[in-house]
Amino acid sequence: MSSTPSAVAAGPTASRPLRVLLATAHRGDPSLGSPKLILRLGAALAAFGHEVDYLFADDVPARLRDRRVLYAIFPAVVARYALKRRHDVIHVASGDSALIGPLSKSRRRGRWALVNLVLGMEHIDWQELKRFQVERGGRLRLRHRLLFGGIRLRQVELSIRSSDAVMCLCQQDSRFIVSHGWQPQARTAVVAPGVDDVFLTSSLAPLDEPRVFFLGTWIPRKGVFELVEAFERVAEKVQNVTLVVAGARRSADAVLADFPERLRRAVTVLPVIPDPPAKLVELMQSSSVGVLPSHYEGFGMAFLEMMSVGLPVVGTETGGMADLIQTGRNGLLVPAWDRGRLAQALIDLLSNDGERRRLADAAVRTARSYTWRRAAEALTALYESVVPKATVP
Repeated sequence: MSSTPSAVAAGPTASRPLRVLLATAHRGDPSLGSPKLILRLGAALAAFGHEVDYLFADDVPARLRDRRVLYAIFPAVVARYALKRRHDVIHVASGDSALIGPLSKSRRRGRWALVNLVLGMEHIDWQELKRFQVERGGRLRLRHRLLFGGIRLRQVELSIRSSDAVMCLCQQDSRFIVSHGWQPQARTAVVAPGVDDVFLTSSLAPLDEPRVFFLGTWIPRKGVFELVEAFERVAEKVQNVTLVVAGARRSADAVLADFPERLRRAVTVLPVIPDPPAKLVELMQSSSVGVLPSHYEGFGMAFLEMMSVGLPVVGTETGGMADLIQTGRNGLLVPAWDRGRLAQALIDLLSNDGERRRLADAAVRTARSYTWRRAAEALTALYESVVPKATVP
């Protein structure tokens, strides 16, 4: 896929313009978290003076886009694309550099610098998924254990080991990689994403309504079952409280079926994220507290967007939330899986107007320092640290 025009205001240029390939086995749908991050990073890099190309699952024939098939073929798609075109940096998400990485090591040095993009450490995600199955009394299907727990996790490890550098979105993932000896600390950088201008320039939420806002896919990893149980307890303590579930990617009926019937009238479900983004901002502004009770996040861009419009956030000790939120200063963190602590944190914020506003003010100051230009500067520094090592004079 060819490069796209920059959507980020031009800033200072890099010392050396680079041609960069950003690749991921996701569809190039900006309403999805991972593709949105990659597209925004690409636009910020382009504004910084680099030339950016993209490779998404959309560039694979439709018959081959099934996730199970993509595990097998997308590394080959990346390798073929990289060998046909000249790039200074090949920046590939997850395990999809499993072929081009070893090939880079076997060929004459200097063809490119290979950077692995950890959108979320799939080994940690796998551990949390197994825990969920145990707690719910279920069992992972054999096919999933073989394809993901076997093949995919090996691809991810090989991709990271064979890269010139690794970009993580949070400290949790960086620590995992270094502790397993896959890369040294010096070659593992943490680059947090930015916040879109539509959030950064918006007016702040008035925080008047007893409304809780959740943004994310309605899946177990997002802590949705803990949220349901916590909301039951909140509804007993906070009069007229409501919950908005946005971007569920499931039908409203399917999401509401997880709630007790007596609470369903208090829950609004939007299966897709409102478009244009200004409508999403308005929805956030009509709420008083944001919540993201994930078991694990590679970063969790939703919490940063909520903070940027003035919502105090209740999150869990994972991903970017663990890096950016300081409990009692700019938000609240509770242990993942802890329904009781989650409920109490929501009750405390909804019941205490002064505390809610104090945390919201600090949340805004934190979130609005995270721009895409800042991310592009950090990523450019990472590129420049490895490109000379991969260049033959």
